[in-house]
Amino acid sequence: MSTPFFTFTPPPHIASPADARFPLGELAVTRGAFDEVTENEHADAVLRHVRGEWAPGLETATNEAALRAGHPITTIHTSAWSGASFYVITDGARTRTTILLAGES
Repeated sequence: MSTPFFTFTPPPHIASPADARFPLGELAVTRGAFDEVTENEHADAVLRHVRGEWAPGLETATNEAALRAGHPITTIHTSAWSGASFYVITDGARTRTTILLAGES
């Protein structure tokens, strides 16, 4: 995964909303995601991610299985501001969630 541009502890309303399905851990944002995705889009994507508001079909099935097995959880989003595709990925240990562009790894 790309080296984070910065990391921080998300505020409680994002890190642990009442309907959170799992802990996010530390939040990291890569330089690309920082440049191409607005802060509001970051927050919205992370909230949908932690609440389990996943795309129907394969994303939901894959993430439900990952949640039960302790594997990474991944969601895909598109920035309305820049058109960039980006991921929100929580590691299997639930210690870090990273926001990164689709082209970053």
